[in-house]
Amino acid sequence: MASTLEANVRVQHGRNDQFFIPNLQFIDAQSKISAPNTNETKVLRLLKSLKERDGGVYLDEDYDSEGNLRALDAKVCRVWKFNLYHVKDIIHLRSALHRLRRQGPLLAVIRISRNYDECRKSGHVYKYDPARICTYDDGKPKTHALCVVSFVTEKGTPCLECQDSHGTAWGIGGSLTVEIRSLKELYSVRVT
Repeated sequence: MASTLEANVRVQHGRNDQFFIPNLQFIDAQSKISAPNTNETKVLRLLKSLKERDGGVYLDEDYDSEGNLRALDAKVCRVWKFNLYHVKDIIHLRSALHRLRRQGPLLAVIRISRNYDECRKSGHVYKYDPARICTYDDGKPKTHALCVVSFVTEKGTPCLECQDSHGTAWGIGGSLTVEIRSLKELYSVRVT
């Protein structure tokens, strides 16, 4: 999620801001406490929290080497607006891709199956396999958030070219191609 928000700051405002990840993790933990029994996904809950929050996410440059905030008037990044698209609705997908071209990267949440790591390492298109679902310890299906940077077709199949916050060591040069049917959630984000 951080890579998508940072990319949108670059595209929408021309700044190369880097978020202080422990601050984003703290906001996520606070959102769980404030809304513990909702059926909202983690990404939706965090986006809502970043939109409603007075402060926003602090930047790396605002913290010292020990993780202490340097100034009370430090810069923050806020989610001004976000849209959730219905991934099974072609009209919504077209609208999302239009937003991708005009406003910057999208935030995608994909379902994870056992072929994920193989595809990520080999460069093959990732296609979610419902017969090989990966789950967390609590039995819930695993998901992963990615930054969508472009729309592509592979052998006639609609796909999204995605990047992860782990940098160029992740995937092939930091990228993974994901078949569009592997999406669980898709968002456009406007930031300040």
